[in-house]
Amino acid sequence: MNLVNEKVSRWAIVFDCLRFGIRFPHLIKESLRELYVAGHQQTSAIPILPLEEIVDAKSPIVLQDFALRKGNLHCLYELSVICSLVAHFKPKHVLEIGTFDGNTTLQLALNAPDDAKIHTLDLLDHAITNKPTAVNDLPYIQDQKKHIRKFASTRVQHKIIQHFGDSTAFDFSILV
Repeated sequence: MNLVNEKVSRWAIVFDCLRFGIRFPHLIKESLRELYVAGHQQTSAIPILPLEEIVDAKSPIVLQDFALRKGNLHCLYELSVICSLVAHFKPKHVLEIGTFDGNTTLQLALNAPDDAKIHTLDLLDHAITNKPTAVNDLPYIQDQKKHIRKFASTRVQHKIIQHFGDSTAFDFSILV
């Protein structure tokens, strides 16, 4: 199969999963898991475990305003997994490195306990970093729309603490 057919085939799977999820929303987790396992994760050295082996898959998760755009997590399944882990383990402190537009931050806060604190660290758009910045990352660092955080003015905003700085030089001890 050539590269073009592989891309078409992957998009066909994506659209099939989306149609399935719309028609049977109560089964969307299974559909997304199949898409994820069939996709890019097959090349990973990290073993793929069913989410049910890590968390109670019957625990509900909340997703709100999760329209993904370039710069966010790559797929809804990844977001669902992270939210399932937070909903299951109920951490009091969560650290996210790379806020971008706050999409994942919002989902973390929605699924964390009421007294949890979600710390999120992001570079300023003009930041100078200790390590070279990948050219591919510059559009996301300088994206002006990212300053409109999805968690702003939501019912969970009080859980979120925004930090700015270079993760290679940030003093994480202040978060303890």
